[in-house]
Amino acid sequence: MYASQRGLTLIDVMITAALMSIIVLLSIPWLQETIRNSRMIDINNELAQALKFSRNLAMERNLRVTVCKSANGVSCSDDGGWEQGWIAFTDTNHNARYETAAESRLLVRNKVEGKLTMLGDPAVQNFVSYVGRGNAESTSGMPQSGAIKTCAHNRAGTGRRLWVAPSGRVDLVT
Repeated sequence: MYASQRGLTLIDVMITAALMSIIVLLSIPWLQETIRNSRMIDINNELAQALKFSRNLAMERNLRVTVCKSANGVSCSDDGGWEQGWIAFTDTNHNARYETAAESRLLVRNKVEGKLTMLGDPAVQNFVSYVGRGNAESTSGMPQSGAIKTCAHNRAGTGRRLWVAPSGRVDLVT
């Protein structure tokens, strides 16, 4: 009498390996999209926290606090997007420019890693400035509001938006 043999044949192993390879290859784009979305959410949350911190400090100290985009962490920038980084500072002369002698730098965010673009509407293109009442105001005293949109370089139609209301409130919008 012969004992029955158990196990896998070489063909069984090869078919299983081929199916696993196909599943892995099909899941890579989904995984990349998930990571990209997670990074956009994280960076939007980080900018929203910087804006909320600045607003709260402006109300607490009854002074103007400005958050501006900054490529070097030392001065405000008029070029590029918010992805180059930003600084928050007390804006004692109300000009939305960080001047080290007279103003205190409160926080610095260096360049955002990866291929993200963060562009603001005209009113919030370069800075968001809060006054003692907590409102967002331009340097001319006009209410400041608009969206800052974050998207991947190669995905112009998708992205996340951060909305700054004239009241100073910051909302994250998908």
